[in-house]
Amino acid sequence: MTSRILRFPEVRSRIGGYSRMHVDRLEKAGNFPKRIQIGGNAVGWDESEIEDWIKSRKDARHQPSVVSLDSDANNSPAAPASQSPRKRGRPPGVAHHPAP
Repeated sequence: MTSRILRFPEVRSRIGGYSRMHVDRLEKAGNFPKRIQIGGNAVGWDESEIEDWIKSRKDARHQPSVVSLDSDANNSPAAPASQSPRKRGRPPGVAHHPAP
């Protein structure tokens, strides 16, 4: 079977509407097939590699997730508050109502 080179709009329609930026991030992380340069400013993806990637994603959802039962995992100290992700709202130290 001959494999086609798919341009981004076709790839997007097959993978569920991911943005080009998201596909770029997945590709750079090694989690998506590499693009193929087909011209000066044109790239595409191998159709069979895209289909294999979709199949691997479908197969992965049926695999049980691995849960660590190691006692150290449950007793590890929490990350310091300064390293936790910040929530929306005012920056730390800013009063809700400024003093007169």
